[in-house]
Amino acid sequence: MDSLLDKLRSWIRVIQAALIGTIVIEAALVIIIGIASNKISESLNYWFWILLSCTIVYIFLLIIKTLYQLKFPGSIAEELQAKRQLEQKNQLFERQKAINEFIDTAIKGLNEQTCFITGASGGEHLCDQELGIRLRQLLEPIISYTDVILDTSTEKKFTIGIHLETYQKFPDNYESIELNNYGENPIIQDYDLISDKGVIILCDDLNLSDLLPKQLLDLDMVKASQYEIQTAIKRTLNNLAFTKHDFTEKDIKYSIICSEILEVCSDDYSNGVLFIVFKEGITFPKDVPDILSIFNRVTANYVSKYNGCIIEEIISRKMKNPPNNN
Repeated sequence: MDSLLDKLRSWIRVIQAALIGTIVIEAALVIIIGIASNKISESLNYWFWILLSCTIVYIFLLIIKTLYQLKFPGSIAEELQAKRQLEQKNQLFERQKAINEFIDTAIKGLNEQTCFITGASGGEHLCDQELGIRLRQLLEPIISYTDVILDTSTEKKFTIGIHLETYQKFPDNYESIELNNYGENPIIQDYDLISDKGVIILCDDLNLSDLLPKQLLDLDMVKASQYEIQTAIKRTLNNLAFTKHDFTEKDIKYSIICSEILEVCSDDYSNGVLFIVFKEGITFPKDVPDILSIFNRVTANYVSKYNGCIIEEIISRKMKNPPNNN
């Protein structure tokens, strides 16, 4: 690129230096040619030779100008364009390479943190920490490199969250939990006692947490910006489709993109939405919906494993302390 720019600068300097002199010479030649044309008689006098000489010089000057113009070859522009296209492709390649690494990291996180330890083992479990903490660990690539995924160099602050329609939690009162039996294959009778739902904020660089209470989708009385966020999340949740929606909060324009989190092993049912909020103006690549859907598949499997871990731990605790039937 530097060599091409040097060629371009060299050509510009030559043209600038020759421009003034060329204009003066051309003006003088035109005047002389005009005078000589009026002075020519039927006989070949010296004015004819002056006219002929000036015409030859003028034509020669035009040829020189043309050659200088041709010195700015189309190849330089083509090379600059090709160089730019190559840089763009390299940037695209680097972005895609980085995203592949992010996905690989998330999948490794799923494998490493998935609970393979039974409830009776007494070891560390996937569900020993709240789901929000675990999801922040799992989706760290999205949280830390949102600008790479959205391919923007101008914005570095985002608010990222997940709305889940249902996930499991430990009960407030274990005494309220009953199993169908205390023999083989015990099952919790009432899963409503250990079910939860709502918004989990993963990152809030934009300080929009006040707009994102846990039960946002169940609220009826909300401010205008919250309603717009509700609309975007519900549209994705109901239509199983990527959504982009704009809203304004405190005179600042924002955009929210939402990507559906499908149920494990399902293409027809959604259990949640991953959303990213950023200041309006980012034009993100067309592959963003596909990239987020990959992370969402990992998230769906992770939440499923987390739910299984919760249920397993509850059953294990209840089995250790069976009710006294006497």
